[in-house]
Amino acid sequence: MSLQCNEKSILQLFEEFSILEIPMYQRSYAWNKQDVINFRKDLRDCLTERLKSSSKRHFFGSVLSITSVDSTLINKKVEIIDGQQRLTTFVLLVSVVVNKLKKFVEKNKSRSNTSQIKKLLDSAVGFSREYIIFRDSHDTSSDEQLKLHTTSADTEFFTNLVKYGHESEVKVTKKSHERLKNAWQVLEELIDETIMSSDSAESILRNLKAFREVLGLDCTIIFIGTTNSVDAFRYFQVLNDRGVRLTTGDLLRSHTLGEINKRGTFGTTDSVSLSWNEILKDSQNDVERNLKWYYESLTGSTPKKLDLTGQYIEDIFCIEQIKNKREFVGIMENRINLLRDGISTIRKLRSGEWKPDRNVRDNSWYNERLKSLVTGLKHTNSISLLLALTELNAEKFYETVAILERFVFRFKTVGQSHVGKLEEIYLKFCKLLRAESSLFSVEKFRDSLQTLLFGSVTDKVFRAKLDTFIYDERSAPRKDALKIFFVTIENYSKWEETKSSSIPVCKDKANVIDYKQVSLEHIYPQSSNPRSVDFSLEPLKHSLGNLTILGPQENSIASNKSFDKKRTMFEESNIRINRQIGKLDRWTTVEVSERHEDLIEKAINIFVP
Repeated sequence: MSLQCNEKSILQLFEEFSILEIPMYQRSYAWNKQDVINFRKDLRDCLTERLKSSSKRHFFGSVLSITSVDSTLINKKVEIIDGQQRLTTFVLLVSVVVNKLKKFVEKNKSRSNTSQIKKLLDSAVGFSREYIIFRDSHDTSSDEQLKLHTTSADTEFFTNLVKYGHESEVKVTKKSHERLKNAWQVLEELIDETIMSSDSAESILRNLKAFREVLGLDCTIIFIGTTNSVDAFRYFQVLNDRGVRLTTGDLLRSHTLGEINKRGTFGTTDSVSLSWNEILKDSQNDVERNLKWYYESLTGSTPKKLDLTGQYIEDIFCIEQIKNKREFVGIMENRINLLRDGISTIRKLRSGEWKPDRNVRDNSWYNERLKSLVTGLKHTNSISLLLALTELNAEKFYETVAILERFVFRFKTVGQSHVGKLEEIYLKFCKLLRAESSLFSVEKFRDSLQTLLFGSVTDKVFRAKLDTFIYDERSAPRKDALKIFFVTIENYSKWEETKSSSIPVCKDKANVIDYKQVSLEHIYPQSSNPRSVDFSLEPLKHSLGNLTILGPQENSIASNKSFDKKRTMFEESNIRINRQIGKLDRWTTVEVSERHEDLIEKAINIFVP
């Protein structure tokens, strides 16, 4: 990474570069009123000291840039990646000063000392040339332009505000316009109270000298320059800035749209912008996670910490070798659209859904497995793999999901094993699926999971952990996990009785049980009537042996009734494991213990890949 870091005053920065370009697809002006008030306080402190013939330096953070030389204008140009909020506010500050000086000159030109008025006018022109206006001295035909080029959404409003102040006739149409207007007003108060606090031209000139020294000597930034956009975006990830931060998605949007814009393919940026709007419509945290999962799914590798932007640019959006502009734009647009579609699929997977496929038998049962895995067991670690698995036909996809549901419950939910090695397996198969999906084998995937599982959560370990896997009223995740435990035992109960195959198979997929719709039921009541408390069962009431699941209607019937009063309901239940309870004549510690052991034996057989 080639970076140059130098401390510069604000004046030095604006003197060194003819044009400071904020990429047109970055976010608009984002500082709220309090941000500008904080900025004003820092300026006031510096200015107050200078007016007392002293000084106080203030560090205004860092400015990260991509530097280049404009070969047509023969002037240095810099692209601002980070620091645009501060630089925009500094330009507003100087614009307020210039605006106030021009008004003062216009009002007093016939009444004050001519030489002092001329000095004030010269000061206004000088400040304007240093911070606001650029005109190429090598191109006499070109018009004046602003030194700071803001984002396209703010250009017209910002330009008119800088030139005309409150007299600007451009209407506020965006939130960023309102923020710019508020910033102007806050800064105007500072200038009125300090530089323009007197009606004396001589006094104002003295104040202006202090103001010039503040910008030229006291207000400093660390200027970080690179000529490589990937390096710039990587460094951006680790900067700690007081301003409103851009996300990985914002940076990638800026980079890709900027690259398309350089090729001058008109009309394309609008459609690509819409795709990015769709990609970035979630919360910042969700956008970051979605982009990470998509990257892992596509590349089969985990992005380095704090370098997701740079790795996207290098591994997914790096097509600099394509020299034909139209071809370049076409490929870039296609990759962004694929990203958009991939993120859309991730959203569905995160909610436990995939496309309904009428050609797949028992689709509803399989969709419940996906929902149970992602939302019930909260195993979002699998999203990158699930996204890659959508390259397969629905039958293989759902078969793999059913394997994962059983595995994750034993390995992670109950076994509490670290998922690091599991994620390595996911990435390995992501890479395989993306390289050639036809090479994916459910059997090989199962073998990988079995090797990992039986090396950490053996039957002995699983048994011991299930012994203490009890009901906890305060833990929603534990209650969901227990529901999924009993739903899974029910789903595979017919297979478990005969073990007609070496791999668990649900023999009754028409009986779809939604874990969210069932409730946990204490067979011996959780809250017994004081007159019917069984002190021998009290220590066992939250154990697996005393728990089951009921449908919504059954739950209202059961309430806190005793076993004798609930027995008929169990006998007539649509749930197989409940009918087995209904065959019993009584419910004592013997029955609870026997059922507890039976459930664990079933679980050892069922909860395998």
